[in-house]
Amino acid sequence: MYRSGGSFFDKGEDVNPRNAIGAAAIATTLIAPGSAIGRESILDSYTPTRGASADTARQDSLPPGPESSQTMAQTDAPQVMRHWSKFVEAGNTHGVDPSILAAIASRESRGGSALKNGWSGNREDFGLIQVNKRNKTTNDDPYSQEHVSEGARIFKEHRETIQQKHPDWSETDVTRGAIASYNFGPKHVLNKDERLDKGTTGDDYSDDVWARAQYYSAHKTPKPKAGQLSHTVGKKETLSKVAKKYKTTVAKLRALNPQITDPSLVFPGENLVVPKGNS
Repeated sequence: MYRSGGSFFDKGEDVNPRNAIGAAAIATTLIAPGSAIGRESILDSYTPTRGASADTARQDSLPPGPESSQTMAQTDAPQVMRHWSKFVEAGNTHGVDPSILAAIASRESRGGSALKNGWSGNREDFGLIQVNKRNKTTNDDPYSQEHVSEGARIFKEHRETIQQKHPDWSETDVTRGAIASYNFGPKHVLNKDERLDKGTTGDDYSDDVWARAQYYSAHKTPKPKAGQLSHTVGKKETLSKVAKKYKTTVAKLRALNPQITDPSLVFPGENLVVPKGNS
């Protein structure tokens, strides 16, 4: 999927459709590893130190840094999280953290908001998580499960290549390298220090995506409020079965869990907010 030079953001252009968050209005507190319930362990293992570069942060009139990465992820959340179940399915199939896929969607297309008829501005890359036209094998739906799964498969292949290329790297280093590789290809992944992102779009790709992924990991499902519980989906459990267990309806569960876009797609290990006291 990788490209030379990037698609939307290599000039730091303002493509944010909401375009309302300025440098003085950063509301997101940087999420520290281990601070959120349900955080995937791989995201606990590294704290971004650079985050969004000046060029990347300029899209939303923000200063550089990981706090801005998470603010941009928050801005994109309404568009990104409606596809959460697709990230989960693709992640389960290909062994990719769904929060990383969500973060790539944020970085690559602002959750789809920056797409033009499904394509990047130069028509080199397609869809929500931007698969290069040379690698595109799916249909013409830029938000389809097939598209997201294709991107996850490509990410997995890049990760395997980085692992073979750098057998002494830790799982964290390999994952960071795979994120950078998704942008500029595995042959350019040479270092695991601050030079890792040199040559990626904005010279910040993996650090920025990692910070965004930490945001989505912490906010992947709504937190239960008074009178509510968190339910972990079990094997062979469907949304209708969960609704029956808690004596409620699928419609009410979907209202409590706006991240569900397709009621037929819930997955083992996924957390749902459910009404308390009805089971």
